[in-house]
Amino acid sequence: MDLGLAGRRAFVSGATQGIGQGVVDALAAEGADLFLTARDPDRLKRTAQHVEKKYGVRCGWHSADFGRPGQAGEAVRSAISTLGGIDILVNNAGRSLPAELDTPTEEWQASSQLNFLSHLEAIDAVLPGMRERGWGRIVNVTGAAYRAPQQLNMGTIAKYGILNTSKLVARQEARAGITINTVTVGTIESHQINEIHYPAEQQRRAEAEESIPMGRFGVPAEVAAAVAFLASERATYITGSTITVDGGADPTLL
Repeated sequence: MDLGLAGRRAFVSGATQGIGQGVVDALAAEGADLFLTARDPDRLKRTAQHVEKKYGVRCGWHSADFGRPGQAGEAVRSAISTLGGIDILVNNAGRSLPAELDTPTEEWQASSQLNFLSHLEAIDAVLPGMRERGWGRIVNVTGAAYRAPQQLNMGTIAKYGILNTSKLVARQEARAGITINTVTVGTIESHQINEIHYPAEQQRRAEAEESIPMGRFGVPAEVAAAVAFLASERATYITGSTITVDGGADPTLL
C-alpha cells in the first residue's frame, strides 16, 4: 500500500533508538524526508547518515534536550529552516519516571516538561505552516499504562495531558486539513525496557507470559507501522483518536 508520503517532510523526536528509530525507518522507507532530534549529537549524525544512504532521502538533525524549556521549539524551527517546512510531526520524546507522593516538586516539573510541555512547544511551532498549506499530520507517541496504572508515575500522569490536548486541538484544526492522533504503546523492546526495567531475559519472559496475551514484548517496527499510517494520506478521516499497540495487554473494555 502506497501511503502517499514521498516528498513529505517529517520531524521525529527521540529519533535515534527504540520506537523513534523505528518510526524514522518506516517514514524514510515511504520516501519522506526526515529531521531528527535527540540529545546525543554523535548518534544523531550517524543515524542521519544511515537514513540518507539507505533510503535516498534528505535527513537533517538537531541535538536537543526536550526536558529543557524552549528546546523543542528551537529544534522545530531548525527543521523548518533545513527542510523548508514540516508536514508531519511525531512527538516521541519521553520517559517513564516512577515516583512517590513526596518526590521533589522539581522532578515533577521536569517530567512535565519532557513528557507534556515539550510536545506542546513542538505542536505550536508546526501549526502555522500546516495551516498555511492546508495539510498536516501530528502523531503523539505515549505509554498505554495510563489506562490501568500499577504505580505512581510522573511520566504517565504528564501524558494524560497529551491525550486530552490532542483531542481538543484535533477538533480545532480539523477543517484546516490537520489531523492529530495519539499512539499509546505497551511493553516494546528498547534500551529502557531491556536494560533498565527488565535487564534479565528471564524477567522479560515472565512479564510477557503474565501480562501480555500475545506472550511477547512488541518491537519498534510494530509501533512505527501505526505511526506511519496515521501520518499518511490513507488516514485523512482519522483525527482526535487513540490507537493502542500493546499485544492485547490493555485490560479495559473501552
